[in-house]
Amino acid sequence: MFTETQVEIIEKFKGDYTKVAYRHLKSIREMYDEKEKENKDCGCSMAKRKIWITDFYNWYELQK
Repeated sequence: MFTETQVEIIEKFKGDYTKVAYRHLKSIREMYDEKEKENKDCGCSMAKRKIWITDFYNWYELQK
């Protein structure tokens, strides 16, 4: 399902809660999850990013 490049990006940002990681991971999820396109959060809050990124990796594991 995921391209080799996407998998590399996902693995690279594991445990990283920066805004850069959020933006990369969000762009990947938007390609596969239509509901994510409705999420207009900018990822500015570290607390929200941690929750979202944790949720992303749970979603990713289910998609593999």
